[in-house]
Amino acid sequence: MVLKLKLEEKAPELRHDFSAQLVVTVAEKKQAKATRFELVQRDLNGNRFVYVDRNGEKVKVDVELGIESDLYIELINDELQIGDMLYKDIEIEKDLGLAGLVEES
Repeated sequence: MVLKLKLEEKAPELRHDFSAQLVVTVAEKKQAKATRFELVQRDLNGNRFVYVDRNGEKVKVDVELGIESDLYIELINDELQIGDMLYKDIEIEKDLGLAGLVEES
């Protein structure tokens, strides 16, 4: 990928053949609720969900996915609040009809 930058005004701190750091923002959203990719599950129908701690109980909450980065993904759901504790579930839950990974000991 080639990225070209054109300055709208002079920047005396920039010099020819010097290097500089540049941050490129491709998406941004204020007050987004996001988590690591591995905490988002998918059921047999392709629906996405997370397991949330509700007073010590593991509760399944359906989510829509939003903006993604290399490590995090936005969760869209009004039930979720920033600070909620999420479970990383890696066992098969046959009674819920979910498929996941089985961790070998």
